[in-house]
Amino acid sequence: MEPESIFVSPAPGSRMPFQAAEIWGWAWSSSPIKRVEVSLDGGRTWQAAQTESRRQHSWQKFSADWSPAQPGEYELRCRATDPNGRKQPATGARNSIYSVKLVVEP
Repeated sequence: MEPESIFVSPAPGSRMPFQAAEIWGWAWSSSPIKRVEVSLDGGRTWQAAQTESRRQHSWQKFSADWSPAQPGEYELRCRATDPNGRKQPATGARNSIYSVKLVVEP
């Protein structure tokens, strides 16, 4: 199975207060996930998330701290990579990069 990741929090379409928050989700593949990256700006830049080790064939939790720069609309994305370098594709596949749009309120 190709690498895949999804956000659990925040949920799509959610409204969050203007404060620091932990964003997190799950990643999985046939092989253990080597790395999960998150984008806080719609895919322009990426940063490494903390990724828990795999136990047997379980999903792996990932998380990152986020402090929005200002209130407004945001698009968060996540992508997973396996030990062979296989990465979630940008578009056009069942396991395409997962995206969440949300609003940070003042």
